[in-house]
This record gives sequence, structure tokens and C-alpha cells, in this order.
Amino acid sequence: MRLPRRTARTLKSWAQRLASVTGWFGGCAVVLVFVGLLAVCTEVLSPSFLLWTGDAVPGLELGDTVNYQYHGVSYTFEAHDRPQDAPPQKVTVYLDPSDPNIAAEDKLSTRLFDATFVLAPFLASAASLALGWLRWRRSLQRAAAQPDHDAHGFRPGELGGPH
Repeated sequence: MRLPRRTARTLKSWAQRLASVTGWFGGCAVVLVFVGLLAVCTEVLSPSFLLWTGDAVPGLELGDTVNYQYHGVSYTFEAHDRPQDAPPQKVTVYLDPSDPNIAAEDKLSTRLFDATFVLAPFLASAASLALGWLRWRRSLQRAAAQPDHDAHGFRPGELGGPH
């Protein structure tokens, strides 16, 4: 699949402007956005994605197993983070309505990890772009503050000749 010539030129000029303004910070930001998109794909394919999109049903954690019912049918899965002799505990289970065997226990730690896993690369990318932009602004301010020694509008060393 090839992009139309005009689109390719637009993307190329956008990338060149980004690189001229932010330097390697812009390249780092592009890599981080790519990592963020991979994290989104990974999250969408993981069972914990049901915590965001599945149907909630009540469940009971008995030792190291979680029992729940959906439309009158009982289902069970293992809770690997609890000891077998742990006391019973009521929990919320999120399941896939098309396949109720696929379920995940609602846990704050899992939700926080998933949100951090997906958002961290995008936030780091924004921070990288901000640092690149600040660096570019600072270099413009330094260039504007340099004195004009030759009185012809050129800064020292700009033409590469003797001073």
C-alpha cells in the first residue's frame, strides 16, 4: 500500500519541521508514540481489557478460585494471587458476554497498571516534545541576544569568514 504523493510530501515536510524544531527530542517522541500504540494493541488483546468493556457480575472468591454465574450457568477461574486457605470474599467479575468463560476479577491494581501501561508512553512523548520545543525557543532567544559585531546584519561566524 502506497500513500498518495501529496500525502507523502505532507508527512515528509511535517517530519522535517518537527525535526528542525525539536531535534532528537522529536524523534524520541515519535518512537514513544509508536511504543504507546503497541501498548494499546497489547492491552486490547489482553484478558484485563474486559475490566473496561465486559459485563459486571457478582462473584465469590473461595480460596484460590473465583466462582460466578452468568444467565444461570456457573463458571470458575483461578485467582493466582490468593492463597488456597484465604477466607471467602465477594468480588466483581467482568466477563465477555459472547464467551462467559473468559473473565477477569475487578482489581484496582490491575486497572491502575493497565492505565499506566497505556498512558505512560504518550505522556513521555508529550514531555519530550515540550522539552524539544523549550530547547528550540531557548536557542532562538540566545541567537537574538548575540551582538551584531560587523554592523552588516550578520552575527559573528554566521558567514564562516574571518572576524
